[in-house]
Amino acid sequence: MKKLFYLFSIALILASVSCAKDDDTGFEEDDSNGNSQNTEKFKIVFYDDDKAVDSVSIENGKKTTLKKIKITHLMTDFKCWNTKKDLSGENYMPGTEYVVKSNVNLYAVWEKRDNLRDYEVYTYLGTLKDKNKVYDLEIIDLNPNFDTIRKGLLSHKEINVSVSFTKEIKKITEQAFHNCVSLKSIILPQSVTSIEEGAFNGCINLSSINIPNSLKDIGNAAFQSCISLESITIPESVISIGLYAFEGCDYLKTLKMLGTEPPRTFNMYLPQETIIEVPASAVETYQKADGWSRYSKNISGY
Repeated sequence: MKKLFYLFSIALILASVSCAKDDDTGFEEDDSNGNSQNTEKFKIVFYDDDKAVDSVSIENGKKTTLKKIKITHLMTDFKCWNTKKDLSGENYMPGTEYVVKSNVNLYAVWEKRDNLRDYEVYTYLGTLKDKNKVYDLEIIDLNPNFDTIRKGLLSHKEINVSVSFTKEIKKITEQAFHNCVSLKSIILPQSVTSIEEGAFNGCINLSSINIPNSLKDIGNAAFQSCISLESITIPESVISIGLYAFEGCDYLKTLKMLGTEPPRTFNMYLPQETIIEVPASAVETYQKADGWSRYSKNISGY
């Protein structure tokens, strides 16, 4: 009988061990003192294409809240994370609670869009490294209420760039393109009413700019030191030209005025050699007007 009892006890012990193995889930269990018995951790590695951009270690069976990627791409928005490199796996949106059961790689999924946002203009210009190439930059819907080029937006950018606009812009604000030294040409939309102080000051390679018929005011030093400008046409709509507007435009050969009424000005600081072309019927008017009379010998009719 003793022998039978002894064998039965051994059988119970073996059965208990077997059940423990079958029930091993990998989740942490606490002993009677609340201490962790299983501290195994797994790693989530976050990828943007082939580049690992972040990682986090989480204890087995624990949850972690997935966050947005920490980097940005131009003309794209981050959408979600995917479990496969070719993005054919399961998607997990930012804010999802992900249960960690093994090491896993998650890959960023991006959605393209058609507009370039305000903060991206800096990034866009900063990433263009080939200075021998002229890039066409279209500034589109920078924000819902966007109607001005804000101060210093493209200031001090060292790339060759031609700029045009697909949105109605009302103002080119103070120093918007200040010292954008490789700006070569710009096409302003027929909605601009003001080019403010120093807007193109120091754009030494700017050789072509159209002034739209909507423009009313050219601010102080607006084109100061634009040494590549050889000619510029001022539409009839312009009513004022600021002080020093063309100072340092040493190679400005022709300033063509389309209006018969001279815009208000004190001293534009035109080079001595600049020819001012005005409507034939308005030659005398310009020669006698304040701010224009100093250039009377340079004024001719067409």
